[in-house]
Amino acid sequence: MSLPTVTVVVPARNASAWIDMTLSSLVAQTYPKDRLEIIVVDDGSTDDTVAKATTLLTSSGVANTVLHNASPQGPSAARNRGWRKGRGEWVQFLDADDLLDPSKISVQAHATRDKGADVAVVFSRWGRLACRDSRWTAELPDTEPSIGADPVFDLLRSDNFMATGSQLFRRTWLERVGGYVESYHFIEDVDLLLRIACQGGLVQVVPSAKPLFWYRQRAESLAHSNDRGFIDGCLRNAGLAERYWREREEMTTPRARLLADVYFMGARYYAEHDPEMFLTLTRDISRLAPGFVPTGPAALRLLARILGYPRAERCAVQYRRLKRSVRGTPTTRERLRATPEQLGRP
Repeated sequence: MSLPTVTVVVPARNASAWIDMTLSSLVAQTYPKDRLEIIVVDDGSTDDTVAKATTLLTSSGVANTVLHNASPQGPSAARNRGWRKGRGEWVQFLDADDLLDPSKISVQAHATRDKGADVAVVFSRWGRLACRDSRWTAELPDTEPSIGADPVFDLLRSDNFMATGSQLFRRTWLERVGGYVESYHFIEDVDLLLRIACQGGLVQVVPSAKPLFWYRQRAESLAHSNDRGFIDGCLRNAGLAERYWREREEMTTPRARLLADVYFMGARYYAEHDPEMFLTLTRDISRLAPGFVPTGPAALRLLARILGYPRAERCAVQYRRLKRSVRGTPTTRERLRATPEQLGRP
């Protein structure tokens, strides 16, 4: 079988500081250049992102296109414009500040040749880069997601997050589900995978001895810019999974507990920001997991056993407010006492 063609889509907005390195990691791919194309979608940049991308790609030896949005449309819309413009059988999405290992596309594209049309997405091990002492270094351990017999469950698990750049998408499946929902700006990548899985598309691993994709952890990235937007995205994805299981009468105790844990994360945030939403979420939690007791923090867990979760959370709100008045205001992530993985965020 001939090697498949691959379209790489790079959404970029004011990415001048990163675009050269990101595109260089694409030009350095070991996959045959005549089977690749690169499409950069500039999403209303006001810096020299377009000029840098054009200069580098002109001499790359890879077919390329630079598209320009006069005003920002958001990452989902930019990705959709890119893959729809392209011609590749498979699509690689790569944000403008992230990197691919030189073998990434080759390893995965070769593996797709023996996979049936129901395989919609392939993925591999990936890693994070953190800036320490002005140098980007790999964070350990690497991330090795797994998808088993219950793909919707595994995709919703926050400890099983698959960064978008670690995957290849079959074009026909992007067409089937309509690509990204363009109004979604947070956790839209998980939404896309869930919709594919709900329609029967398979998400399969391509084993790798090393990370094939590298995500830069930056405090100013979109994923960290809006706590409420992020949490609402998590709740939206949990709602999608719940509807899918209930429509098929396939709700199980483990699935219900997973949903309750996601709603609990939202309840912790809304306990301080929106009492009505907090009440709605605690009702959802009680419906899914009667007598719900959170796995942590330890003090909240103990109090929930005594008072019930809703009352325990209200007490925790008062404690956190008192603590902030003494020590200053922590971030939402600290208030939730969760790691990035527990939040489902890279």
